[in-house]
Amino acid sequence: MGFGSSSSSQTNLLNKNKPATKLLGNQFMGLMNQWTGAGGTANPLSTAGTGEISKELSSQYLDPSSNPYLAKEGNIITSTAGEQFGRNLAAVNGAANNAGALLSAKNAVAQGNVERSSNQDVTNALTQLYGQNYQNERAVQTAAAPKAIAQGNESMTLAMQIASLLAGSGMGSSGSMNVSF
Repeated sequence: MGFGSSSSSQTNLLNKNKPATKLLGNQFMGLMNQWTGAGGTANPLSTAGTGEISKELSSQYLDPSSNPYLAKEGNIITSTAGEQFGRNLAAVNGAANNAGALLSAKNAVAQGNVERSSNQDVTNALTQLYGQNYQNERAVQTAAAPKAIAQGNESMTLAMQIASLLAGSGMGSSGSMNVSF
């Protein structure tokens, strides 16, 4: 919302009260500093936004301990693979036992093959899960960078606009406000 012009009564009032307006502006700057804090951290909405942007920039969601979805999916993959390994190993041992070769070298090779296959399945599934999560997080990080810059500039821009408006430095020679919001 811009203040492009004002009525002559408003202009006269502001011109007559410039010292009072400047005093009010100076007092308001103290309040604005309290509100905006360092980088806008005193504003609750700004604090929440800054916290989320910081998490995104620092890749916090790549860690399964701080990403509930990732931890849950990883646990499902490993649990399912463990159950499948047990079933496959039981099938190999059952067949060897029925053939009277439970302790044979052939059965040991078959057990090793089941183990390698199970390990490969888990590795592939977890690699896909974590790889996709990494790609998603890189996209989030890339999107968060301009948000962080805008978040840092927002409080300062607002404070400067209000200070300029209240201190009278936003007054042009015609008496109109030259500050836009």
